[in-house]
This record gives sequence, C-alpha cells and structure tokens, in this order.
Amino acid sequence: MMEEKIVKALEAVCDESDFKTSEDFLEDGIIDSFQIVELVGELEEVFDIEISGDDILPENFINLSAICELISKYTED
Repeated sequence: MMEEKIVKALEAVCDESDFKTSEDFLEDGIIDSFQIVELVGELEEVFDIEISGDDILPENFINLSAICELISKYTED
C-alpha cells in the first residue's frame, strides 16, 4: 500500500520509469534535485505529513526502499 502510493507520487513528478528495479534513481537519471523537491510536496500531500528539511537529502530519495524508510519515519507513532 505505502509502496504503491510512493510510486504514484514518483509518476506524478518523473517521466515514466520502472521505479521498482532501479537501485539509484539519481545515478539512473530518473530523478534530479529539482524533482526531489517536487516529490517531497507530492509525498507530503499523499501521506498527510510534513517532511523535515533535515531529511531532504539525496540518500533518502535514492530508491524506492529509501523513500519507504523515510515515509515510515513520519507515519509511525
């Protein structure tokens, strides 16, 4: 469920890609620093969270697993 929502947010921001197979979105050219900012906005809206500026680092958006881990940090109580 969470992964599906993240993929939809990625699709809203990035050109169509296979997000599930890429190990490094930045290296593979799937996402760039400007798109990370857009993605943060999408994720905040989809998950009704506010991502701290301290967490807006390339390593938190490098692949689907890293983004899931980041979102989990904000959705767990």
